[in-house]
Amino acid sequence: MSNYLAALIDYLFRLKLRPISRWKFRMRIGYLILCHAHPAQLGRLCQQISEENTRIYIHVDANTSEHEFTAIKAATPKEAHFIERQRCRWGGFSLVSASLALIKAALKDDCDYMILLSAQDFPIKSQQEIVTQLQGT
Repeated sequence: MSNYLAALIDYLFRLKLRPISRWKFRMRIGYLILCHAHPAQLGRLCQQISEENTRIYIHVDANTSEHEFTAIKAATPKEAHFIERQRCRWGGFSLVSASLALIKAALKDDCDYMILLSAQDFPIKSQQEIVTQLQGT
């Protein structure tokens, strides 16, 4: 087993996840977004998923230029949380590492559910349909 995989498994077992009650009044959803370009598209995604009890966490690849990064920050809501940038390689462990950093940020904010997205994704269901589906699980 590779050292990276062993570290990932160890990290996941160390997470202390609280049981989620079906009777909870509010449900906080954390949207975890990996992105590297296309600020306008990311802005439309953020508009679609922004709701009262949602949090948006964004990782921008460190290979992205400062000019593009500035445009990405300008296109997103001020409530979006940007995590520390790291260089990512397509298909590499660096994407897993960035995803784990997003999960860690969402856990600190007590998110009940987390949805991992690429900035090129776009939901085909409304926010209410997503919440209804999650409440049924």
